[in-house]
Amino acid sequence: MTDKSQIILVLGAMVLFSLLTMNVNGFLFRNDVIKVDTEVQYTAIALGQGVIDEARWKSFDSIDTYNGYSKTDTTQDGVYHIDASIAYVNLANTDSASATPTDHKKLTVVVTNKSMSKPIRLSYIKNK
Repeated sequence: MTDKSQIILVLGAMVLFSLLTMNVNGFLFRNDVIKVDTEVQYTAIALGQGVIDEARWKSFDSIDTYNGYSKTDTTQDGVYHIDASIAYVNLANTDSASATPTDHKKLTVVVTNKSMSKPIRLSYIKNK
């Protein structure tokens, strides 16, 4: 082998090694981003579930105190905005509010954070 061919082989190996390093770094970065997104969403779910857990112990009539509920909570993952609303629903279609009072009230809790692309929406139905 000549000196020129050895230099070309070394340069080729360096290019391959740098491409491999860039791919590994990109993979590790994407993994960290997914980990942080998951932690933010998990915290949002926990905060929303906390509101639902409080409401579960209230009576059918006193659950109305959560209508228009709004709270801001700061955690290590950032600032979360928690909003809740109450609506009467029919069990046949719990996605739509009933125009008349029924024996079922639906508590909807929405948690937002500037890091999340979509808000977390949780629901709970209280029976009379």
